[in-house]
Amino acid sequence: MKLRANLDHRMTKIEHRLIKMTSLVEESIARSMKSLIDNDDQMALSVVEDDRVVDQLELSIEKNCINVISLQQPIATDLREVTAVLKIITDLERIGDYAVNIAKIQISFARPMDEEGRFLESMGDTVRVMLQKALSSFIDKDPELAREAALMDQLVDDSYEEFYKHQLDLLKKDDSSTGDLVPLLFIGRYLERVGDHIVNMCERIIYMVEGIYEYY
Repeated sequence: MKLRANLDHRMTKIEHRLIKMTSLVEESIARSMKSLIDNDDQMALSVVEDDRVVDQLELSIEKNCINVISLQQPIATDLREVTAVLKIITDLERIGDYAVNIAKIQISFARPMDEEGRFLESMGDTVRVMLQKALSSFIDKDPELAREAALMDQLVDDSYEEFYKHQLDLLKKDDSSTGDLVPLLFIGRYLERVGDHIVNMCERIIYMVEGIYEYY
């Protein structure tokens, strides 16, 4: 019983830190997109500076997971959760990096956003909802919610394709705008990749709960 209680305590600690890391990453996305829309370099800079907290959490969670595996030797559901968390934190760290990349583009971008900014903002809102659903599915051990979040990635992919084609059409009409269009295309691509990483998270959560692999 003592060993079980110790394992439960360690697992709860890991879960709480994962929840904190996910919340911080979601906030990074929100602030990076807001800095873009508001042309706020100070907010963008804060996203860059705060990324170190996300990186530190990743290392802390990874260390805790390795300790659980080596000291507690978890099996079945516990082992699936630990291995899922190790994968999930890698995806979260990458999402945080994309938020930083967007913030850096804002800092270097020459002009405020207009129509394209609203389009990118919509993509950002979608990936944030996906991330919120993924977190809820982890907390509640709800694979159906994870599937719902994963399926939302099609919306992100469709939006990115539409945005990409629109920007290329603009470039064909006026090739002098290349300097503005390329950073915008990067932002769209970053958001599309964020969606892909959230799908990875959802697949891991489904495996964690049900012990089956599903790919979206």
